[in-house]
Amino acid sequence: VLRPAQRESLMRIRKSEKGSAWIIVIFLLVSMWIVFAGILNTLAGQYKQAVLNKMAVSAFHAAEAGITKGLWELNKNGEYKGETYTKLDSASFSVEVRPLGDKFEITSTGYAAGKNEPKARQTVKATAKKGANGTYKIISWQN
Repeated sequence: VLRPAQRESLMRIRKSEKGSAWIIVIFLLVSMWIVFAGILNTLAGQYKQAVLNKMAVSAFHAAEAGITKGLWELNKNGEYKGETYTKLDSASFSVEVRPLGDKFEITSTGYAAGKNEPKARQTVKATAKKGANGTYKIISWQN
């Protein structure tokens, strides 16, 4: 059983601490918001990097396809000089074939698709030489 003086003292303590619960709640909410914003920012950066990596890989594969096409055309027609912006599903490539003595240098640039302009670009060079069977084969490759 509390005496009246004790009861009055307890009520004064409760009244003086009344706003502190709101301060703690607001502090926790702000802290959680800051942590959430940091996590969201990190995830957005990782997503953007993943998309750029995917586009770079697509551009590289398109450039490889250009080398393959250049070698195929060279074997089909020894006068092949190249082509520009050959469209693939989500990428394109340009090929240039230059004679180097008894060899040919095939340069292919792959472009990853973007709405109005390529988002990624990769260039691959290969040197082809005619083999004993009369077909051109890749003898060196450089990214």
